[in-house]
Amino acid sequence: MTTKLVSDFTAHNVSTPLNYNATTYPAQTGTQALFTGKTNRHGTVFAIDKTLMDDSQNAASPMVISKESVRNLMPADWPGRIAMHAQVWWGLSSHPNIGFNDQDAATMQAICNDIKVRGYDVFIPDWYHPTKSTVANDTTVDVIATACQSAGLKFMVMIDQQYFDAQRSTRATYQADLIFAINHLMGRYASHPAYEHNSRIGGVSRPLILLWGIASRVGPNVDWNVVRSAVAPHSNPLIIQYQASGFGVTQSDGALAWLDTNADSAGKPVSGVSYLTGSFLQACTANQSKICISSVTKGFNGTLTRNVSWSLNKYLDQQDGFTWLDWWATNRAYVAGGKHLDYVATITLDDFQEGSAVQCGIRTAVKINAGPVAGNVITFSVTGDERTMRQYNLWGSLDGVTVTLLASVLPGATKQFDLTNLPGLVTPGTYTLYVEGQGMPSLENQMAPQTFIQRLSLFGGGTGIGGGPTQPMETGP
Repeated sequence: MTTKLVSDFTAHNVSTPLNYNATTYPAQTGTQALFTGKTNRHGTVFAIDKTLMDDSQNAASPMVISKESVRNLMPADWPGRIAMHAQVWWGLSSHPNIGFNDQDAATMQAICNDIKVRGYDVFIPDWYHPTKSTVANDTTVDVIATACQSAGLKFMVMIDQQYFDAQRSTRATYQADLIFAINHLMGRYASHPAYEHNSRIGGVSRPLILLWGIASRVGPNVDWNVVRSAVAPHSNPLIIQYQASGFGVTQSDGALAWLDTNADSAGKPVSGVSYLTGSFLQACTANQSKICISSVTKGFNGTLTRNVSWSLNKYLDQQDGFTWLDWWATNRAYVAGGKHLDYVATITLDDFQEGSAVQCGIRTAVKINAGPVAGNVITFSVTGDERTMRQYNLWGSLDGVTVTLLASVLPGATKQFDLTNLPGLVTPGTYTLYVEGQGMPSLENQMAPQTFIQRLSLFGGGTGIGGGPTQPMETGP
């Protein structure tokens, strides 16, 4: 018997606390005003809705989302792991106030618990420097490590190329500074019980260290053979380089995908999956003996970020959830075709400021409306593309606090619930009934705005006693 709270229908249903709303979001609301009128390369103007929480594409208010596991978007027999990248810099004075501080241990624990529920195996935090001021430092990773262990997640650290700025590196010191960083992180975390290891290469379990933009930053100033020799005594980590070209870096043990730096170029599919099919996954095919970390994204809007020149005006339309589903489908088809992927990583959980985030969910175009009870049947209608929906659920509550799943129908089936044939009904009584549209993983859930009071029997005879629908349910915060 599946149950949940009535309040779950309107709860934020994300890893953020309840004060994550417009009232406690004044700085972000003010920031959004700066972006009004910005356009992407193709001249499309995006209006900014100040009541929403995302300053990138204003499509990620703290909505109610589907917590179905993202693993269901990959083949059931796929042995790989699913990772989540995160930028844990919220709560700092240098970033918009989004109502919470993810440097806080309790908040990070909630984030990790939520990631685990959504089907992820590994958390990937950016790391800038051991003592970088207030963010992406050892203290940040320590908090993440503790939370991951408690949530049953693993973590693996990604060294960002900004490390060299924080370290004040020069061309002459790139190599020594990189060796220091890798050895420092491995000494600190490789033996942590929650640190991610992989044994596919050579059958020996080794920790992974991810390098974001490092090889292109250091260029010929680093001898990777020297790096390998220097880090081998320190847990001999698997060195994972950035982008398809990372497979070709000397001593590379694999590569991690991101997204296209010119995603909205003419002739490319609107979802941007040509980055995978035309580049990264081709490189994976040619390097099946190495670690392959593919990627997924819900979309990216670099036209409304704080630094448009940094984001190169990149733009991937979210397509009401279909960009997200397209990227997953591309990875699913790749492994279903017999190819190997070690990981699929989402980018990113929470990077509202830089134009991509799945923490708060992904909006769809689906809306649900339930008609009155006719006899013993509730009929409902749906607008929008049903391919973003997993199923439609009928829930019932006897006490106004807890709801029980009474029946479900799939998209494409007749949109009705027969109240005389409810497989989830185990207790007769007078129920408040709710019709819910359950989105695909991390996509928005929808509620019909009507509820009904109905007396239900185990053996038929669902006789209405309420005289019609109650007040509409709210689906937002």
